[in-house]
Formats: sequence, C-alpha cells, structure tokens
Amino acid sequence: SAVVGKWHMNVAAPGFTSRNVVEFTLDPKDKDKKKLLGTLTGTPVGDLSFKGEYSKGKLKFTIMIDVGNFPLEIDFQGKLLDDGTLEGTADIGPVGTVDWTAKRIDSQ
Repeated sequence: SAVVGKWHMNVAAPGFTSRNVVEFTLDPKDKDKKKLLGTLTGTPVGDLSFKGEYSKGKLKFTIMIDVGNFPLEIDFQGKLLDDGTLEGTADIGPVGTVDWTAKRIDSQ
C-alpha cells in the first residue's frame, strides 16, 4: 500500500495545531491489502491504535479517545496527493470538521 510507513501529521483544530506521528501497516489478515493497522503517537491522551483502509487513492481510519469518561470518535478521511503527501479532513464530533496533512518521514 502506498501509505504504509511513518508520517508527520498536523491536525489544524480550532485554536491549536496537533502535531503527531502516525504509522500505517498492512493488516496481515487482509489478502486484498486494503485494510490498515495504525498507531497515532504523541497525542495528549497517549498513543492510540486504530484500524483503517486505503483503496483507490483514498484513506479512511477512525480513532477512539476517552475524554473524561466521554468516548469521542474521530473519523479521518483523506487522499494521497501527487507530491506524495496526505491531506484530508477529520470529523471530531462536537468540535466539527478540521483539516489535516501528513508528510512521510524519510526512512534513513
């Protein structure tokens, strides 16, 4: 999959920008190589694991956060651009929809 690897991710939420590292790996159980497993690190609530999918240039994944006994689901959608970066939107429930971008971390 074109998105497998580590990425620097910026989420532009109202009043602040969250800078994290996101890593996508292929789900070994998926023979079609569309399903992803991932980890978002560096968040205020620690590292978060998630499942997602990448197909036909489109990326989708959902992260669950427990905010003071209030489960919050964040739905990310995006696409791989011609310049090799990712961009999209994240639906953060009561906060609304915010933009995000990601740039691949060089594997050196």
